[in-house]
Amino acid sequence: MLELRQILFGDTPVPMALPVPEVRLVIWDLDGVGWHGTLAEDGISPRPEWPVILATLVGRGIMNSICSKNDLEAARATLQGQGVWEHFIFPSIDWTPKGARLAALVEAVQLRPETILFIDDEPANLAEARFHVPGLQTAGPEIVAGLLDDPRLAGKPDPAHARLAQYRQLMARQQAFSATKDGHLAFLRASHVRVSIEHDVEPHLDRAIELINRTNQLNFTKSRLPEDLEAARAQLRATLVRADVFAGLVRVIDDYGDYGFAGFYCGKMFFGQRTLTQFCFSCRVLNLGVEAFIYRHIASPALKIVGEVAGIRSAPPRLTGSRSTRPPASPRRAGLNWWTGWCYAAAVRCRRWRIICARWPMR
Repeated sequence: MLELRQILFGDTPVPMALPVPEVRLVIWDLDGVGWHGTLAEDGISPRPEWPVILATLVGRGIMNSICSKNDLEAARATLQGQGVWEHFIFPSIDWTPKGARLAALVEAVQLRPETILFIDDEPANLAEARFHVPGLQTAGPEIVAGLLDDPRLAGKPDPAHARLAQYRQLMARQQAFSATKDGHLAFLRASHVRVSIEHDVEPHLDRAIELINRTNQLNFTKSRLPEDLEAARAQLRATLVRADVFAGLVRVIDDYGDYGFAGFYCGKMFFGQRTLTQFCFSCRVLNLGVEAFIYRHIASPALKIVGEVAGIRSAPPRLTGSRSTRPPASPRRAGLNWWTGWCYAAAVRCRRWRIICARWPMR
């Protein structure tokens, strides 16, 4: 169908620019990309700028990984000699085809393919990668020189390399799981997953906003706040002060590390009926069953799931060792608390409500 402007003026419509997807992980080939030459054949010469690029990306909170056809021990020794081995997570180095390995790597890091960039010097490998991992971003080695200026890799300042430490926790947990023979649920119990709920959200407002706006795989409601931080704070703060709102930040710890506040929920109560307006978790706790546990812990409120998500349906039914900074009210009692509180507020302005409240049985 022709645009109205095109009909009236004969102009060619200008297509709207699509938002630039942020890259959270760069997967590197080694031969011809990470260094010049082929390690297993004629030897290599280092790429001087590569260590700087890797360190800069980590400082921006963007992770690096490897998918290369090489001998693992030889490649690791070379990377250690260059002082860059510690910059990588989930390295995949062997002689098998790359497509299946890339699919496994993407699943292991628990990121959407659209947020991952794979760099390889062989067009066939890039095509294979896109076939096995639809949505994966790909590029040739020519992108390396200007990689740090690419707007997709702007990232966020992470001078303490906290994100790298988080992924190292994830690597340790997955390696331990691979070594167990007792199944996923038994592994979770042995990991001593501990969950706590912080109901005082105000001191941690920015973390709640980050979870709401940045999570995807475990964001069940996808109800975003404004990108402007001050506007987002004002909107969320206005929601949290309401008497009919319940909310909490979820902290997760297990034997492999402290995941910090990895989840947030917020909802409204109406005559004892609870409805979630925010229910989101970091992908760092994917497959831990935390979201399923929290959902049951807050009495399974009404939840309209938006888009594709992972969790709840396939999560284990319960986790042990939970605690809360405040015992959650039962659905019936929660409704009573809200109703009486609302009546007290209304009684200031309305004599009729004052009469109703006086007759309401107080417990």
